[in-house]
Amino acid sequence: MPLPFELLQQFLAYSRHERRDSPHTTAAYGSDLKRFFLAAATLKLPSPSAWEPDFLRQTLARGVPAGKRRLAPATLARRISALKSFFHWYTRTQLKPQQARQFVDPCLFLRAPTLPDKLPKIVLEQTALDLVAPQTPQALRDLTVLMVLYGLGLRLAECCDLRDADVDLQAGLVYVVGKGQRARSLPIPRGAVATLATWRTVRPTGDAFLSSPRGKAISRRTVARIVNRAAVQAE
Repeated sequence: MPLPFELLQQFLAYSRHERRDSPHTTAAYGSDLKRFFLAAATLKLPSPSAWEPDFLRQTLARGVPAGKRRLAPATLARRISALKSFFHWYTRTQLKPQQARQFVDPCLFLRAPTLPDKLPKIVLEQTALDLVAPQTPQALRDLTVLMVLYGLGLRLAECCDLRDADVDLQAGLVYVVGKGQRARSLPIPRGAVATLATWRTVRPTGDAFLSSPRGKAISRRTVARIVNRAAVQAE
């Protein structure tokens, strides 16, 4: 049996390469699960097989930030999800068949909070088009980002990873590889074709369709700033 922290690294490798979780999800799982491994080491618990439900609850409770009575529901739900994913993998890969049949997953005794549905704010089409005046290459790029997000409905990671070769203006399609490596093609709205075509003529050379002035793929932080700035202008 590998050492406890080796188990954590093996699970994170499984998350990255087999489950094909996003880097953000894998990093969050690693941060959340490290709390439990450190607590187990302090209590000298030999392996996750010895992690009882009370140990999980107490470790979750100790993770409450100073000045707060309890974890935010979204944080608690994410940490419980990380535990469930880990123990599902642990039971299948680290226990012998007879041990797995006898093992009781401690996560069965944890109750995740019910998260409220968050409905997105609706932005009218003309408002979206008027948010950024493309008077400079950067402004044109920002408008293109908004059109890709709003018109095509791409996720943040998909927007940042979009390659120039994936944008077929002649066919009016964008080819996207999303979560779980699932590929799909999306029609480009007619109102966005001219903007995307203009951006293509001025964008820096490189594989990324949406890029920085140096030609590198646009970062998630930059996309977030563009969206936040546009939201402020729309208010």
